[in-house]
Formats: sequence, C-alpha cells, structure tokens
Amino acid sequence: MICKYEDKYTFRMTPGMGEFMQRMNFKAAQIGMTSSCFYNPYGGSAFGYNSTNCIDLLKLGRHAYSYRYLMDVMTTRGDINVHVYGENDRDVTLHYDHQHDMDAIYAEIHSGAKNPHIIFGGKGGGWSTGEHKVFAYLGFCRTESRNILTVVSNVSSDRSVGRKYRYVATVELLDICSRIIRGENVDGMKVEHAEYAAAAFLPVETPSEMLKERPLDLIYTQDAETLFNPASITKVLMAITALDICPGNQEMYMITDDDIANDSNYWAFPGDIESIETGFYPIILSSNGSNTMAMARYCGEKILAEKKKFGLV
Repeated sequence: MICKYEDKYTFRMTPGMGEFMQRMNFKAAQIGMTSSCFYNPYGGSAFGYNSTNCIDLLKLGRHAYSYRYLMDVMTTRGDINVHVYGENDRDVTLHYDHQHDMDAIYAEIHSGAKNPHIIFGGKGGGWSTGEHKVFAYLGFCRTESRNILTVVSNVSSDRSVGRKYRYVATVELLDICSRIIRGENVDGMKVEHAEYAAAAFLPVETPSEMLKERPLDLIYTQDAETLFNPASITKVLMAITALDICPGNQEMYMITDDDIANDSNYWAFPGDIESIETGFYPIILSSNGSNTMAMARYCGEKILAEKKKFGLV
C-alpha cells in the first residue's frame, strides 16, 4: 500500500509497518480501548485517520502511567539535549514546559490569579484541516492533592486558536474537578473551549498496568464517548507498543526516505540514527512524525525477524 500525505510525502505500508500496526491495535484492545481504531502510528493521514474518544484516551493515559521512561519523557520541564548520529550528525535542544503554558492560561482566564493546579506533563494533538480537524490534550495533573488524568478535544476551532483552546479547556476541566473533589456544586458548569472532555483519578496504590479492562475512576465527563481524531496523542500508544517490543530502549534505528513526515518544528533527515531512548524526545516533545514512523517500522521489522527464525513468515 502506498499513501500520499498532504502532497508532500509518500508512505509505503512496508511489512515492518504492517506488523507494528497489528501490534499497536492489539495493545489498544488489551488496554480496553474498545472504541478506537489506528491506521498509522503518528496521528496523521497515512493509511487512514485514527479514531478514538475521551474514555479510551483515559484508558491509554492510565496504562501509560506505568511506563516509567515514557512518563519521564512526557513530564520533561525545561531544556533537553539529544544527539543524532548519521550523515547529519548533530546535537539538538528541545524545550517542553506545559506547566508554564497552563500557568499563563490560568492567569488570563482568572484575572491574574496564581494557578492552583499542577500539570506534570502530557501530550497534545492537532490536525488543522478537513472533517478530521482536532486540537486535543491528554494531561497528567494534580489538583486538591489528587493526581488526575484529563482529556479535552476541540473539533471546531481553527489552528489560529485551537492550539490555545485545548489548554484553556484543560484549565476549565481542572477547575470543575477541583470543585467536585471539594464536594461543591458544579451544576451549569461545563468545559467551554472543547466539545468533548473527561477526567479520572490516577491510581494511588494499585499499579496502573493491573487495571486493564477495569472501570475508570471517573470524575467528570462531557460527550466523552463521541469519536474524534486523536492526532499526535496517538504517539503515546505508539510509544508503549515500542517499549513492549524494545524494553531496553538502547536499540538504534535509522530514518529512511519512506519514514519522512516532518510535521512539526523538529526536522529529521533520511540517514538520521537515534536510539529508542533518545528518539522518544522528538516523538513526544516535538511530535515529530519521521521519528515515529521510523521507530514503528524498526520495531515491526524486529518482530518479523524473530518470526522468520521459526519459519513463521
């Protein structure tokens, strides 16, 4: 299968990519994401648009909570330096601080007040055109001394405001959760800057990997079962699937022409070589599609190589 992406890149459904997508959808089913379907690992249009809802993304976030290295990356605050090997050998500095962004949003909508909510980190997703337009955010947060997981999805706003509105919506959702936890009335309150939203408590003592197919400890929902395009939040599912295949995270992969999808402010090149460990930073922090496609393909090829040893392919 060959797919054109925004008239700029051509993707081939290689055997490795096909194998990885089978494993990625298997992982989604294992977690209990029963309403979701994934056609590509990075959240773009290659091979088809992915679909999910807020409830399934809460299940994804709860499960990701048990992956220490992934959480280490998603909660980065400040600058992080990574080295890329290959013909374009270079050091790259990435910056990530969603607490700072949320503090500014809170002050804006609450007349300069200090933000009482903690946003440890998370993953945003955005697609700015067509019927699959979305600006969403999966957040690992804390309010009223409780760790909670939030999901918001705005499917109506243009890119000029959509990227901001997903953070405004997250603050609105945290405000509602705070009142609910305190036992206060929230009648008439809603998340104004997103059509869909949901929040749940994160596990305190029970390891989150033990909660597969268990009910979420929901705090608030707003059209939480309506399907939408998760865009780059897809990369969280891709990351836990890759870590299941390469748990040591020191294996190296190379970006090829087939992988190029420079859809973020991080620019990758054919021939770039990175480890699973360092590759997660441009994937999660900069939402780079090229690294995502390359890592997924590599992991799929690794599975196929193991199958070949036993004559299974």
